[in-house]
Amino acid sequence: MSLSVEFTNLKNNALHATVLHDHQQMDVVLNILNNTTRSAKQMSKFDRTNVERFISENKRDLYRVYYILVIQTDLFISDISQQRAIGRRFLELMHTLRIHNVKQYFERLPTYYLRDFCKGITCFNGNNVAERPFYQQELSQNLSTADVANVYKCFLERTIYNRLYEDILHYRDTHHWDELWKMERCYQVIFKGHRIVVDLFYKNQIEPTSLRITTYDVENVGNKTEEFYQKTNGGALVMCTKVIFEDHTQVAHYKKEQTMDKEEPWIQVM
Repeated sequence: MSLSVEFTNLKNNALHATVLHDHQQMDVVLNILNNTTRSAKQMSKFDRTNVERFISENKRDLYRVYYILVIQTDLFISDISQQRAIGRRFLELMHTLRIHNVKQYFERLPTYYLRDFCKGITCFNGNNVAERPFYQQELSQNLSTADVANVYKCFLERTIYNRLYEDILHYRDTHHWDELWKMERCYQVIFKGHRIVVDLFYKNQIEPTSLRITTYDVENVGNKTEEFYQKTNGGALVMCTKVIFEDHTQVAHYKKEQTMDKEEPWIQVM
C-alpha cells in the first residue's frame, strides 16, 4: 500500500478514534501508524523527491494527526506508557520523512497560513506580509498616508498571526504577544480611540477560510465597523462586506469582490 493511502487511513482513523473515545479503534490507529512508518521508510530509500512532495501536500494533515495522536492522547488513553509509545511512533514517522525538529516544523504552520491567507485581504500585486514591523522606528505625528496605511496593515497582520498561532497550535507564545503589544501601541498613536478585534473561521479546524474584523469606538461600543472577508474559488477570489453601526444601529452597508492582484474600492449597497 502506498504512503499516501496509509496516511489517509491513519488520518481518518485517528479522527474517528478521537470522536468515539474507542480503545479498540486505537489499536487500528496504531497498526496503521506502524504501516505508515514502514511505507515511508520504503519510499524514502528510493525517491527523496516523492517524500518532499508528500510532506508539502500533507503538512496540514500531518499536524492534525500529530495533535490528535500525540497532544490529545489522554482523551482516549489513560495509560501514560501507551501515550508515550504513540508519541515515539509518530516521531519515528516524522524522522523517516526527514522532519527532525518536529516542534519547529509545526510552529512554522501559522506563518505558512498567514502568507497565503492574507493574499487578497491585506496583500496585493505581489506585496507580502510585513516581515519586520515598523515600530523599531520612532513614530512622528507627520506620517504620510502610506505610513498610516502601513501601520494599520502591519498591526492587522500581526493580530491575525497571533490568532492563527493560538488557534492552530493551541498555546500562547509570550514573545509573539510582546511583539503584538508593541505594534498595538503604534496603532493607537495614529488611530486614537479605536480597538480592533479579529475572528478567524476555519475549514477542517486548521485551514483559515474567512476573517471578521471589528473596529470599535472605545468610548461607545455601539459605534463599530464590521468587515468580513471570505476566501472562495480556492482562495483566488475574496468576497468582502462591510457594515457600519452607530449606537448599535446599522447605518451603511458595503460590498466588493477582489483578488490578490488588486484591492478594490467598497461599493455601498444601502
